[in-house]
Amino acid sequence: MSNAVNDNIMDRLYDEITSSCLHAAFIKNGKNSNIIRCLSDKLVYPEQFSAHCYGNTKCFVGTILHVGYSEGDADRSDLTQRTKNRADAIYQLFDRWTSAGLNTKHANNPFKSKAFMKYLDSIDYTASDYVILATEW
Repeated sequence: MSNAVNDNIMDRLYDEITSSCLHAAFIKNGKNSNIIRCLSDKLVYPEQFSAHCYGNTKCFVGTILHVGYSEGDADRSDLTQRTKNRADAIYQLFDRWTSAGLNTKHANNPFKSKAFMKYLDSIDYTASDYVILATEW
């Protein structure tokens, strides 16, 4: 993939993340697989990346969690890791939801927050294979 294509993909991802109140993006296999390929080139640690966009004038650091909802059966260790990543993603998203002032009922647990669960349904969260969370921008 050329640098220009990579830059365009990362620019779109940057725009999606910074326009989201949770500073997150939800990626499905196939449809957005180029994003995952671009990010795999930028991994600093197994799940952390640093991305530079728009000629390095905009950049962000983030975490990518493989949640694999649309993927089929996996071996036990992969399924265990995906389950941990799914829980981690939900709790991190709920923390961001609360920080953004959207937890108006002051729920302490994401799984007990009807509004948060409704939000996850509205964005089709369980169709995601990767959750990308910006940690700095």
